[in-house]
Amino acid sequence: MVIAAAPYDGRQLYTLWSEMECFTQSVDTVVLAVPDWSNKLVSQFADLVRSSIPHFISGQVKLITKYFVNDRYDVGLWCDGLQSMEENTDDEDGHHTLSDYDEFAILNDSVFALRPFSDVLDVLKQRNVRMASVSYSKAAKNFKGYGDEHYWLESVFRAFDRPGLDVFRNYS
Repeated sequence: MVIAAAPYDGRQLYTLWSEMECFTQSVDTVVLAVPDWSNKLVSQFADLVRSSIPHFISGQVKLITKYFVNDRYDVGLWCDGLQSMEENTDDEDGHHTLSDYDEFAILNDSVFALRPFSDVLDVLKQRNVRMASVSYSKAAKNFKGYGDEHYWLESVFRAFDRPGLDVFRNYS
């Protein structure tokens, strides 16, 4: 899971904390892709996550923080986070590459979670689809048409299998 976040202060971390507690229990690794200017705040936050949330404490889920220039908003942070894993970089948790995973989730920091939720990744597996999302639309741009040919997924929380991720990256 790659989470794009741009927290300016502690208040914005509440949302991110809820996502860490509720959306990450069924994943192996979380890459927190954040702007480089947030280094001090996010490094303290990441340390607290690793020492306070049970599935991070146990090592069931690994948290990797990556810092980037935030010049393309959520999509840029997602792509940078994924690219950093593709580049075969070492970090505090060991060696991770994209090829180690066959399912991927991308999420931004605008959704506040109230309870554990794995449905987006569950749908990806159960329905054997390339992409899944919290919401979708079949409306064309400016609502000038409607139907399967206009299908698109909302950007807040999406999941992909390997070929689906390749499509996302090629178009992003």
